[in-house]
Amino acid sequence: MTSLDPIQTATLDLRYQVHRLAETAERLAREAPTGHLAGDLVDLHVGRQAVHANVAVLRTADEMVGTLLDVLA
Repeated sequence: MTSLDPIQTATLDLRYQVHRLAETAERLAREAPTGHLAGDLVDLHVGRQAVHANVAVLRTADEMVGTLLDVLA
């Protein structure tokens, strides 16, 4: 395992979550309110939380790489 694995994983999942959020938002904007509104709102909330989690992983990984570079320099 390299130090880039968490960065790559978080980046890939971040792209996936943003894509899912865009799809859900587009579906909500395009369709008339249906019985799926609650599920779509839950999907938006879950996607938002996943994006926040992935950003936190990226920030932490960036700090760790920076600290490692400082130690090695």
